[in-house]
Amino acid sequence: MTRSEEKRAQIVDAASHLFMKYGYGCVSMDAIAADANVSKRTVYGHFSDKSSLFIAVMNRHCAIIGGQRVLDDCDDGRVELNDDIAAGMEDRSPRPVLTAFCNRFLRILMSKDGVRLFRVVLSEAERFPELARSFHEDGPKPLIRRLRTYLQEQCDKGVLDIPDTERAAWRLIAMIKEPWHMRLSLGIGDVPSDEEIANHVDDTLGFFLKAYAPD
Repeated sequence: MTRSEEKRAQIVDAASHLFMKYGYGCVSMDAIAADANVSKRTVYGHFSDKSSLFIAVMNRHCAIIGGQRVLDDCDDGRVELNDDIAAGMEDRSPRPVLTAFCNRFLRILMSKDGVRLFRVVLSEAERFPELARSFHEDGPKPLIRRLRTYLQEQCDKGVLDIPDTERAAWRLIAMIKEPWHMRLSLGIGDVPSDEEIANHVDDTLGFFLKAYAPD
């Protein structure tokens, strides 16, 4: 990692910490620079504004959920994500691939940072609608796109029969994250155990794959 990359990581770490603790609207670029122990000029050298910095925080979090590797930074503060949901798994059936994906997705989604990030976006959505749009465009949608691509590949091979792979991807995410995500977002209930998560994933995928099995 170069010195510039280290500085950028420091800034993203600081921004993530402050956004999760105080919310988006209450955090200034000066505060982020101070927390990252860099100059404000350095922060703006990497990110054009606070919105692009928040997008970087979201993208890193979503990269972890999807098992992606963060690649090159873009000029607008976004990051490119390596689309490897099925890398090295082309010859494996959907069950183990989707099991690994869903288990990873749930554990990160229901982590403290995952829940805090969602709360920040939800609480600031009315005051900062661009934040909500960015969260949707740079958070869930790329994840759905990667999942949809994998499902379409399996349909092309005749392994699955899905009329609308994008709708199916959204459906799987919706089924897999509840009933826990809503409760945790509201601050009620406990994080499920690994066994509970594994059983839930197994049951949900059983239903999902049966629904889309070829005739």
